[in-house]
Amino acid sequence: MDAESAAMRADAARLACTVAGVIAGRALERFGADTIEACAVEALEDLRAEPRLAVRVAPRLAEDLAERLRGEAERLGFEGAVIVRADEEVASGDVVLEWRAGAIERSAAEIEDRIAAAVDKWLDHPSEEAAAGPAQEAGAA
Repeated sequence: MDAESAAMRADAARLACTVAGVIAGRALERFGADTIEACAVEALEDLRAEPRLAVRVAPRLAEDLAERLRGEAERLGFEGAVIVRADEEVASGDVVLEWRAGAIERSAAEIEDRIAAAVDKWLDHPSEEAAAGPAQEAGAA
């Protein structure tokens, strides 16, 4: 029974991750530019003294984002140049921000990998509450 319960828990967790991945992928397709803009604006707020911020994005987002980010840079008082480059290697919704002293990369694939690792870790070592099951928890309440 314990083995079957563990297998069902694993199947449920993997199904949830698969569904979440599909939903997240569609959201990034639809709102990827908004996500990238929010990430870049946060960086611009902290990098006001930088001479430039290079932003690499998927080609289909580059033109729209260039205009949006230049407007945001002006609004925030960023004195450097904001350079938006189309990069075939960057997936839609992902972004690479680069400046003189550093870089930030936001990658949906990396986020998915980290979530999958966390789920696998949980499946390997479920908490005592999860292992106890709902019947025992209800009895304790």
